[in-house]
Formats: sequence, structure tokens, C-alpha cells
Amino acid sequence: MAITKLPVNFKDDVIDTSVSDKRRYNLITNSDGTTSLEDVTMYEQIGSDFGAEQVNQTNGKVNELIDDSVATKELIETLKTEIKDGTVIAKKAENADKLTTPRKINGVNFDGTKDVEIEDNTKVSKDNFFKLSNKQLLSFAENVCTILDERITKDSLADVYFTTDTILSAEKAVITVETYDGYVQLNAENAPEQAIKASIKIFV
Repeated sequence: MAITKLPVNFKDDVIDTSVSDKRRYNLITNSDGTTSLEDVTMYEQIGSDFGAEQVNQTNGKVNELIDDSVATKELIETLKTEIKDGTVIAKKAENADKLTTPRKINGVNFDGTKDVEIEDNTKVSKDNFFKLSNKQLLSFAENVCTILDERITKDSLADVYFTTDTILSAEKAVITVETYDGYVQLNAENAPEQAIKASIKIFV
């Protein structure tokens, strides 16, 4: 069980000794005839409050430690019993390759029991596609935009998604797309009126 540390920055009152070395109080007569004390001491530092709330927090943490201690003792007794009948040895063999605390590899949980598949921009994903561009500017020369990538083949399929601020210009330009070995080519029937940006997904 995770234990939150309690504060250790409590402070004492520090009386301003240039005024007085003792606390000073005013007597206030209440409407019901009783008397109250008003602290009028001059302080260089105001001390921290420590009351029932802080005591309960401290006792609560102590109780957690006691509970953990009891649980640990019970676990030790259980292990002693299992060691005698060989249960621990069997469990150890069963989980020999499994990590007690799993770790992440590139955001993927790894506990040692199976291989981890990692995806990055240089590899085709498990679903056999990859992003060629993400809302990037397309450079057209004589109404042709060519993007090179050795993962593309002539049998690949390309999905092009124009950004919302350039889709109207892309529609007016009448842009088509074709794939070849090593590159994808976008052809504009009409010269684009403005810079065109798009996300392109390649299926291989």
C-alpha cells in the first residue's frame, strides 16, 4: 500500500522579543457575563495549527503501517507452509519467465510472457497501412505532386484527406491519386488556387 508522507514543516510561534518576551492578552467581557481572552502578542512568526485533524492523520498512517505489518507476517507464514509442500517451487516454475512488475516498451505492457510488437513511422502497422503525411503541405510542380517512400508499391491503395481549410481548393483543382513502386503521385486537373494540405494513408 502506498503511504503518503505527512508534512514535516510545522512551525512554532516566535514572539517578537523587542516588544515583550511573554504572550499578551486582552480581557473581553461577553454579553452573557463571561470573559474571553484575545491574543494581542506581537509575533515574528505565527506557528502552525496542530489539532485533531493532524492527530487523526498521523494515527491513520500508523494504523496503515500496522495493517501492512500484519499482512506481511501472514504472507511469511503462508510461504513457510507452501515451501514445506513444494507449492512455491511449482509456482516459481510456472511463472519463470514472467516479470513480477510489468514494464512498458514504447507504451506497450511487457511482462516477459510474450513478444511485443512495436509500431513506428518506418514500419507498416499491424493493419497493413501507414501514414505517409499528416496535414502536411503538398508541393505541386506543373500540377503534379510526388511523394517518395520505398514502402509504397504499384498495388498499394492511397486515401487522401484534405484539411478543412484547403478542401474547397482541392475540389476545384480536381486532384486524383496514383501509386507506383516507391512513390505516390497526386495529379491536379486544374492548378490549385492555394496551398493544399492533406493527410495521406497508404494501404499495402
